[in-house]
Amino acid sequence: MKAKQTFAVIVTSRNIFPAELAKQERRNIAARLDDMGFGGILLGENDVPNGAVETYSDAKKCAALFKQMRDEIDGVIVVLPNFGDEQAVTQAIDMSQLHVPVLVQACDEADPTTLTLGKRRDSFCGKLSLCNNLYQYGIPFTNTTYHTCRISDEIFVGDLNRFAAHRHLDDAERVRRQRHPMLDGGTATLRLRGVPVNEPDGRAGQTERL
Repeated sequence: MKAKQTFAVIVTSRNIFPAELAKQERRNIAARLDDMGFGGILLGENDVPNGAVETYSDAKKCAALFKQMRDEIDGVIVVLPNFGDEQAVTQAIDMSQLHVPVLVQACDEADPTTLTLGKRRDSFCGKLSLCNNLYQYGIPFTNTTYHTCRISDEIFVGDLNRFAAHRHLDDAERVRRQRHPMLDGGTATLRLRGVPVNEPDGRAGQTERL
């Protein structure tokens, strides 16, 4: 098992939203992963506009990068600074064929009382649309504890740590099954309308196992 976990990161945006939101959250997630001792693989600001996946062309570039680095990638983290482009993100994950867990994070509005065009994120609705697309493509995913949160929030730090812990458990399970191929069992994940639900307790909004 690798000493350092590395996550592929997809920051998504739409060109009708302020570019600075995507740039800032891209910097925030990179800094957060570094502070927590995780590695990050993501497109640069010179690879796609503002370093964010917005189009099918961007999705192809993202998938190509992830395929190239697939042996280093333990999971995918999707960051929605705004509504984002749900189809481009889903295509990037689908084309990369990584088959690793996916965590979906959406950023809070800075001030919900002043949703002007220059500040509005609308990532709450964007996350709903993205999760629905992932569900339609048959891509399992994990939600954060809160539907939206800031990357700087402690609750998100906890989400990342749990996500990383599940990766270690999944790695151990793969080794166990390689040694004992007849073994079967574990907790099944039921996806209903894009929301992960863990069996048997039926809690929505957060999966206990992918």
